[in-house]
Amino acid sequence: MNPAENSRFDVVIIGAGPAGTMCAALLARRGVHVLLCDKATFPREKICGDCVNPGCWDFFRMLGVESDIAANAEVITGIQIAGRSGKILEVPFESRSTKQCAPFVGVKRSTLDSILLQRAIREGATFCEATSIGSCSFEPSDKGHWKVCLRSHETGTTTNIVCATLIGADGRNSRVAKLLAGIGDEQVRVKENNSDRIGIQFTVKRNGTVGQNVLMFFFEGGYGGIVGVTASEANVAMVVTRRIARLAATNFENFIAMTIHENQSARRIIPKVEMTGEIHTAFPIVPQAVAQHYSSVYFIGDARRTTEPFTGEGVLFALQDGLRAAQSILKSLGIPDETIPPPLRNRFVRDNIVSPALQRESISHILLALGLRYKVLAQLAGKMVFR
Repeated sequence: MNPAENSRFDVVIIGAGPAGTMCAALLARRGVHVLLCDKATFPREKICGDCVNPGCWDFFRMLGVESDIAANAEVITGIQIAGRSGKILEVPFESRSTKQCAPFVGVKRSTLDSILLQRAIREGATFCEATSIGSCSFEPSDKGHWKVCLRSHETGTTTNIVCATLIGADGRNSRVAKLLAGIGDEQVRVKENNSDRIGIQFTVKRNGTVGQNVLMFFFEGGYGGIVGVTASEANVAMVVTRRIARLAATNFENFIAMTIHENQSARRIIPKVEMTGEIHTAFPIVPQAVAQHYSSVYFIGDARRTTEPFTGEGVLFALQDGLRAAQSILKSLGIPDETIPPPLRNRFVRDNIVSPALQRESISHILLALGLRYKVLAQLAGKMVFR
């Protein structure tokens, strides 16, 4: 249910993914009046590799949700990288004690996002599902505030609300960013992207050969990964060309033949593909950033900068962005924040190294060959990317 007409909030957050819910929970915990909106109805599926980096556990502990997530997660012990030749490079992850509670895990995004959302609601955030932002405008009078028009997908009605700070946490194709780009030529810059990389994700029945490793596989026109997310399901996520992506919707059998089964190792591990849900797509799958200059607007998560999916750090960087935005807003409001933040990671280093390699088959082939020959290099790369 949307709030009443002309309701006032300190902060309005559009998008209830990890970035938005992290920010909402931390702000509401400190008494900030927060409205959190999402166009979907929860629980909802979302395209994702469904891998949670060990660095996320510090943030889960901050929110008090680590036990809930651990109860719904599958521990991942390593990664197997299968080239088109059929050879597999195995990179085990460092063993982590249960006391540290920092394993690399697989967990369904529908489950993860619902747990984080419920925490934000319990902290005091107001949540509106099936609600999107229709328009927004900045009113310079009265110390400056945003007038935001929200639209309910269930009733079709619109509601105008007022807030001091607006946050776009609505993903790589942020509606907030597009709306603000139309307000002033220099205020928000959304870079046009002509990438041919499309994200595809679906779940399949988990057979006995899908163990506790992530299997990453290459094929002509892209790459993909398979990971167990429950005792009976595995997540399949791929980055493919537009031509291959079209096959997913029109001829699924040919799509599998050109992707998973084009790779010998992946075909052996999943000889029969039985989907358990719908196919989800996302575009563009290229690390890119949105620049903005409003002091009362924040972009967080994929709305600020997308991340190379192979590194398994999307959720981690979203949580980091949510924390940073919350800290900045609390400071601007003069509210003391005694939270001791966990070590934050630079998201640009791995994107700048890994993403170009994955976009060029010749480079990824050379790197895989080096890893097979020099196992020490493979271990070092694994620590850098997946620690």
